[in-house]
Amino acid sequence: MEQLKAEATKAGRQADPARVAAIWEEQNRDDAANRRWLDELVARCGWPRTPNVEKPVLEVAWFVLQHADQEPIEYRLKYLPYLRQSVARGDLAAKRLAMYEDRLQLQQGKPQRYGSQAIQVDGGVSLQMPVEDPAHLDERRKAIGLQPICEYLQHFVPMMGPVRYPPCIMPQPPQGA
Repeated sequence: MEQLKAEATKAGRQADPARVAAIWEEQNRDDAANRRWLDELVARCGWPRTPNVEKPVLEVAWFVLQHADQEPIEYRLKYLPYLRQSVARGDLAAKRLAMYEDRLQLQQGKPQRYGSQAIQVDGGVSLQMPVEDPAHLDERRKAIGLQPICEYLQHFVPMMGPVRYPPCIMPQPPQGA
């Protein structure tokens, strides 16, 4: 999906809607299968934790939950305590929890705290609004190991276009560098 959108943006056009729809359909099927797998694993064995599993297993569990947008909020909320425990034990990076919490906040119509969720607006990338206390956003991000918001949003530029909000002026490299 990222490659398809990046190529279209670079060519100054929109990605083929039929191709985008087909990719999303396949992704949603895979995500649902992954959620069933995780639900069964947790029911059978409890939430994975080190030293029983390696940290990449917890990353996979987080990815499954992070992409559970098709599920009702109650589904996602039931896993929040597990993710918080994983961060407290050092099994999962705090930035993962921040991303999860931001999605939960937005799903509930509340401001995201860490600005981890971006959308495409007016041919460019923007933070998904609202954002809690925007003036101190970078301070909160730094406290949990996230890069400044303007650096983070640059990741989305190839597939979404230039940054629209917040207004980010990235320093330009010197001529001839």
